[in-house]
Amino acid sequence: MGYFFLIAAIQATFLISFALFSFLGGQPYFLAAGVALLVAYRFTGGQVKLLEAYAYGMSLDVSLGKFAALAEVLGRMSTTGGPHLKQLLAPFAGAKNPRAVLARASRVVGFLGVRQNYILHIAVNLLMPWDFFWTLRLEKVRKEVKDRLPLWLETLSELEVFISLAE
Repeated sequence: MGYFFLIAAIQATFLISFALFSFLGGQPYFLAAGVALLVAYRFTGGQVKLLEAYAYGMSLDVSLGKFAALAEVLGRMSTTGGPHLKQLLAPFAGAKNPRAVLARASRVVGFLGVRQNYILHIAVNLLMPWDFFWTLRLEKVRKEVKDRLPLWLETLSELEVFISLAE
């Protein structure tokens, strides 16, 4: 998030100096802020993949969409089942349940979808580092899914074993 505040500060400096130049005239100091903004984006390009974020987010959203429906059913089962079932399905019931995490991922992908409207995309990114902010948020959600997915899949495999034994 530190990069975001750096880029936001440089971008605000650029916009303010451009506005002052436009209305008051004088020396075009906004060009220095514009170059600094380009350098900052170039420097952070290795850490934050702005261009690939939307495509990656869409593939994540589609891949986990079917899992979200299953997670919703298991979340309901975790509240209505017996004590052993509640204990087994605990990862599907807490604050870090798959439905909440995947809903956050979908919301972030939706905000990154501004790229589909070129005029709005340019306007929003001129006012603030929109793509940069939402790409950082997508990376945070991706790490959360990566950390939680093994537990969710392990719980599903245990449930499948119990269902097979019950048959």
